[in-house]
Amino acid sequence: MKKLLEVFIDEEGNLDLRCENESIIDHNFSFKNPKKSQSFFRRILAGMIDKMWEKRATGISKVIRLLSMAEICACAEPYAQAEEFWSTMMFNCIPSTEKYADSLKMKYGYNPSAKQRPVTFGDCGLFESGMFTRKGMN
Repeated sequence: MKKLLEVFIDEEGNLDLRCENESIIDHNFSFKNPKKSQSFFRRILAGMIDKMWEKRATGISKVIRLLSMAEICACAEPYAQAEEFWSTMMFNCIPSTEKYADSLKMKYGYNPSAKQRPVTFGDCGLFESGMFTRKGMN
């Protein structure tokens, strides 16, 4: 087993992150090989579901979400980064993995039909058309 990320925090709240073996992500999750990327993502997803649903280890989710928020705020274009992440999740990642993820969660009592779904009327392409930009609404 190889270490990918370590997160340390001292008593004063000072953070130390150590990312090792970043090449694991570069090698297994790339646009150049979508099938390999999907397989890698699904293995990670299955592991997260087992941790969060079987072991009820929600602390991992809290830490990842906090780090993700800090990472977005730390980048050069935080608003663009947040919009891109949201759009990717809503219109690509969640829909393309939903059935697989639901099938893994059902063994822990999850009911996919009770899922709250957003009201949508297309995809983010509407926003790119200029119709819903600040300029287009003026």
